Amino acid sequence: MAEASPESKPSPQDAPGAATPPPRTGWKAVVFHPVTKFLFKLGFAAGLLTWLATSGKLDFGVFVQKENDWTWILACIALTLPTHLLASYRFKILLDGLEMPCSYFRALAWTMIGNFFNVAMPSATGGDVVKVFYVAGAYPREKRAVAVLTVLLDRVLGLFGLFFLALVVCLAGGHTVSENPRLANVTFVLTLICLGVVVAFFVLASRSLEVSPLRKRFVAALPFGTKIEKLYMSFAGLRRRPGLMAVTLLLSMFNHAFLTASMIALAYGLKMDFVKENLVGTMIVIPLCTFFKVFGVAGGFGTGEFAASVLFQDVLGTTAKMGSSLMLVFNVLSLLVCVIAGLPFYLLGGKAQPQGEIYASGTMNGTAGTPAPAEAKP
Repeated sequence: MAEASPESKPSPQDAPGAATPPPRTGWKAVVFHPVTKFLFKLGFAAGLLTWLATSGKLDFGVFVQKENDWTWILACIALTLPTHLLASYRFKILLDGLEMPCSYFRALAWTMIGNFFNVAMPSATGGDVVKVFYVAGAYPREKRAVAVLTVLLDRVLGLFGLFFLALVVCLAGGHTVSENPRLANVTFVLTLICLGVVVAFFVLASRSLEVSPLRKRFVAALPFGTKIEKLYMSFAGLRRRPGLMAVTLLLSMFNHAFLTASMIALAYGLKMDFVKENLVGTMIVIPLCTFFKVFGVAGGFGTGEFAASVLFQDVLGTTAKMGSSLMLVFNVLSLLVCVIAGLPFYLLGGKAQPQGEIYASGTMNGTAGTPAPAEAKP
């Protein structure tokens, strides 16, 4: 990837829709300072983990169990690797589909950098913010609203894929699900969530709302209304790309299928027998636990373990300790993978190009020195 001069690096001020708020003073400056937010999230996660451990719902000793099977644990790590490759391909398809052509290697670099900052920043989604700056800085200014939309869509489709995968498993579970009241209730809730998301998309992206004078006046009255309008128009245009949405959703499901398989392999490695007893239920619960990791710190610590302790106990009927301990080990392994795999991309290949250079350089095609197609001019 081409190195950029310091002045060409994307910054928060360059991101579409980014405001420059007046500096806070007094107690607000302390409360809203990034360090304060980080300490709050860190304290919240530590508090949850401590409460789970002291209440007997989390076992830190799971790391040093003599009976751990490292063959299965290494299989768990191996199964997480395709998730990064699939997520990168999904991001490339979204960029290409929204007329922002991108090489697979560049999409992979941005994805891995985002994954690295997901665990390096206070929020489990902090990498999305970093990814926005990289993507927005690599395209002309008029494309930046689409860049933001692409990163947001990538995140939303990833999360929706979790629920949709769990619903597919529920519907394919047959009698295993229908004869289990807990799983039947989960199926009903998942159906409502998935239908609600689909209906909301078609309403928000409908042509009637797109051309509505009332909506346009409302958006125009908002701060940065012009940029918000560009974001919305790009979003509304997705209704004319059903194939793009279907492919990206399918990739999300495959992505989370590998993630689920990796956690099942880890459960075998930690000698947790509940998987053998209720494989279908485990395949339903794991995606739901993964969703709650979004609200944790450094990749999902705290909320991920708490969600696993509740769902594994209430839905699978196993102990809360098994669920939270499994999630804790998985979070640690995921953190190591994201740091080891993502840091080299950030240090060696993650520099942003000057604005618009991505169209003019050969890196768009993944070949240095090869001119970009004429139609790719901004």
